[in-house]
Amino acid sequence: MDGCVQGNGGQGEEEMVSQGSAGGGVAASSGVVVNITTGPMTETEDDMAVGEEEEVVAASAETEEHVQRILLAIDAFTRQVSEMLEAGHALFKNLAADFEDRLCS
Repeated sequence: MDGCVQGNGGQGEEEMVSQGSAGGGVAASSGVVVNITTGPMTETEDDMAVGEEEEVVAASAETEEHVQRILLAIDAFTRQVSEMLEAGHALFKNLAADFEDRLCS
């Protein structure tokens, strides 16, 4: 397509329009071009759509795996910080008790 509007009597009509910031169709000069097909899809288009859907599913599974790894890392970090906080709290209590003992003796 060269960016112009093509028509064939209203059936199976394709238009080159772009998505504006409000989401509606605007003149094709804004940069993003979208094909809108109102006719039935051919077998090749169906195969392409299935292939694209499989790519999206594969990408979604990969993204989910990355998210799970990030969540595990966050959980491990949170546990480590909690352990350090508890150790610091115990150390501070021991130091406070030692200081009190030395002050009173």
